Amino acid sequence: MDGFALAPLPAWEWAVFGVVLVALGSWRDLGLVRALGMGGLFTALTVLVLAETLALEQLALWLGFSALSWIGGRRFRRAEA
Repeated sequence: MDGFALAPLPAWEWAVFGVVLVALGSWRDLGLVRALGMGGLFTALTVLVLAETLALEQLALWLGFSALSWIGGRRFRRAEA
């Protein structure tokens, strides 16, 4: 029995994932979901440019971009208020 292996996703799947989450987050005004979607969109761009990325690298990119989007969104809202 083989171990669990993740397959890297193509850029278009990350883009669809990101657009769906951004739309859902905007529709219900959920900042965290919107930040996860933005992370997916940024990951799609990065995967498109880098072409050869491993699944764990993609996951790390998504989590990092999502965290940056969440922090940036909070700072932007504070500056607006």
